[in-house]
Amino acid sequence: MIHILRYNEIHIFDWTKRQKMTISMQQEKLYLSSYLYNDKNNISKLFTLSQYIF
Repeated sequence: MIHILRYNEIHIFDWTKRQKMTISMQQEKLYLSSYLYNDKNNISKLFTLSQYIF
């Protein structure tokens, strides 16, 4: 589930793993504010997803 809180920040929840990741957009770069994912593949998919959304 993707929830956009502000124009430059997305929160993505994975309810199956009870995990949450916050992505912030600043100067056309993505920064992970906080994350609980251990799988780098998930992180890259999130980067791709957020770039697609914006």
